[in-house]
Amino acid sequence: MYDAKTSPPSTRLIVPFERENFLAYYGDYSHLPDADRHLIDLALTYFENCKIKTLPITTAGLAMAVKMTRDELFSKSKDDTITGYNLRKALTICEKFAEQQLYTGSSAGAQFALKNLGWKDKQETELRGDFNLTMLLKAIKIEDK
Repeated sequence: MYDAKTSPPSTRLIVPFERENFLAYYGDYSHLPDADRHLIDLALTYFENCKIKTLPITTAGLAMAVKMTRDELFSKSKDDTITGYNLRKALTICEKFAEQQLYTGSSAGAQFALKNLGWKDKQETELRGDFNLTMLLKAIKIEDK
């Protein structure tokens, strides 16, 4: 059984979920519609199972736990509804887990997972100002001669 005080450090990072923290994050959800309470219960069960079995928390695992595909999970999480809000919270738990893995020895999988969550590992530069294609083409022709 996992114990945060006595388990080796490697398993402490693998299982960041604590029910109390999750419930503090969610707050009291007893007032929500049945479907949303059920969704949160499914997510809680998934996170708890990951903790008990020392498995990584993944978006695909979360999707399966809440009986959706990954595409459905991401699509419905964008909805401006109570369900969308709760799915975003659950996805944030997955993102937190992947982000924490960046600080362990092997983080390639976590980097890949975060990229799928919209993170980027490159700096993007935006150029502003007027762009004159004619002048650019003339400059290229001059250099070719």
